[in-house]
Amino acid sequence: MNRNVSEQTGEISIEKMRAYISYCKAKSAPRLSQEAAQLLSSHFVEVRGRARGIEGKTSIPITIRQLEAIVRVSESLAKMSLSPYATERHVNEAIRLFNISTMSASELSESQERVRGDWVHASGRREPSGHGIA
Repeated sequence: MNRNVSEQTGEISIEKMRAYISYCKAKSAPRLSQEAAQLLSSHFVEVRGRARGIEGKTSIPITIRQLEAIVRVSESLAKMSLSPYATERHVNEAIRLFNISTMSASELSESQERVRGDWVHASGRREPSGHGIA
């Protein structure tokens, strides 16, 4: 067992966390591995295909900007572990985070649909829109 590695539990001080983040920024510049790039490409094509196949439903198709964001998140996840490459594991986590945030935004939008001139919030409360009959 390595004596230099100590296993501690509990909170990490802000100073130590800042030092670690600075170290990661300075020492790590990971790029997507070939396998991770292929996984991301396949995911992009699949999501675009599904978005085209949905008619009459509100969907949020993936754009190039969102694809670039997933790449940046993947590389950031790799950077946190000082990995030289963003692997399939990092891409899968970035996709998971993207899906959660996208679905949350979509569900929030759907819960605020207009009903008879009023906005219906997720709580079920109606709020007058200020237009139409009061």
